[in-house]
Amino acid sequence: MGAKFGEREMMTRSLFMGLVLLVAIPLAGQSTPKLIALTDNSDVPDKDISKSLRKVCPNVSITKDVTKSDYTLEAIAGIFNLTLFDRDGKTVRSSTALDLDKVVKDICRAIQTAVIVEVVDNGAPDPIPRYPRRYQWWGCRDRRK
Repeated sequence: MGAKFGEREMMTRSLFMGLVLLVAIPLAGQSTPKLIALTDNSDVPDKDISKSLRKVCPNVSITKDVTKSDYTLEAIAGIFNLTLFDRDGKTVRSSTALDLDKVVKDICRAIQTAVIVEVVDNGAPDPIPRYPRRYQWWGCRDRRK
């Protein structure tokens, strides 16, 4: 009727490990240092951005070398418009505000919550078997030949 003691213990361990991983992964992502490079179009001084970053995001710093950076940031002054790009040039987050600290805080939150997913093709066969079309409908054979 119910699960045996060994099965119940195994399910409890699996659940515990799953919860540990759910908590540990975001914490590990927040502690790793990240580097940002400013684009050529940016007209906000990097020292102003660094000052704001140190307040809200101490694990993020600015670098001059684009090849070593994790992200690229375009910072336009006036009404501060900051756009964060990943290494592939895709927009991660864009934020606009009158206060530089608010915009930097929003960009920092995007960096901390960003999840980088890398898809690797290992050349293994597809785990779902693909049958000819005539065998796919309810497991019956197509009798029309």
